[in-house]
Amino acid sequence: MINEHRLNTTTHSDFLNQERIDPITGEKIEEGHTIVICAACKSAFFIESWEYLGNEHCNQDETLSEIPIAKSL
Repeated sequence: MINEHRLNTTTHSDFLNQERIDPITGEKIEEGHTIVICAACKSAFFIESWEYLGNEHCNQDETLSEIPIAKSL
């Protein structure tokens, strides 16, 4: 099952403030984009990039059901 997230500033401001880049397209991930998060490495992908990869990354096909919150170490 693919867990998709449609980004908006109200609920995903922490994630959007990280200014992540899709590793396939090189484009900045912004509000309004639909993304998935690789369950193994926590990389964020546009849904189209995930599909381009055959719906898998890190030799697995699981995606996170929730966007993780960044933690300071």
